[in-house]
Amino acid sequence: MTKVERFTAEFAVVAEAKRVVEESVEVLEGLRVLVVDDNAIDRQVLREMLRTWQCRPEEATDAWEALEKLRSAAGTVKEFDLALIDFQMPEMDGGQLAGEIKKDPRLAQVPLLLLTAMPQHGDAARLMRLGFAAYLTKPIRQAVLRDELLKLLGTRTKPGGHLSLVPPSPKGEAPATDTPGRGKGQGSR
Repeated sequence: MTKVERFTAEFAVVAEAKRVVEESVEVLEGLRVLVVDDNAIDRQVLREMLRTWQCRPEEATDAWEALEKLRSAAGTVKEFDLALIDFQMPEMDGGQLAGEIKKDPRLAQVPLLLLTAMPQHGDAARLMRLGFAAYLTKPIRQAVLRDELLKLLGTRTKPGGHLSLVPPSPKGEAPATDTPGRGKGQGSR
C-alpha cells in the first residue's frame, strides 16, 4: 500500500496577493448596488456575490421597478452607488433602461454595468454611447465582478476618468478587440 502525504505551503507572494485583495475588497463594504434582472436565479447569484464583500444589494425584477427604486432613492442616504443591469429583459431592455437613467439628471451620475450573455461585435462603442461604464459577460465570475467594481470605484475617484469597455487580455495575449465572445467573464446569453 502506498502512503500519500500532503502538505500546504503558503509563500510570501501568495500571502501578499491575498492581503492586497482583502484590503481592496474593504472598499466595497456598504456599497449600495441595484441588481436589475428578470431572472430570479441570476439576481440571487449576484446578491450573494455582493454580500460576500459586505455590499448592500437591492433587486429589481424589471426596468420599470429599477427606475422606481433609483428615483425614490435619488438624493437620499439610500442613493445607489451603481447598478448592474441585465440586457435582455421583457418590455424594456437594458439599453433602453440606461437611456432612461441617463436622461434623468437625478440619476445620470449612477454608474451602470451591463450584464450580457451574448456580446456582439461593436458592443463596446454602442454600450458606451448608451451610458454604460462597462459590461460583463454571463455567467459572471465572482473575481471578475469584484475586479470590475474595484476598477469602477477607483475610476470614479479620479477626475475625468472612465472605464475601458475593452476587456483585458488574459495571460499577456494581444489585447482583445470588441468581438463576440470576448467580453469580460464567459458564457452565452
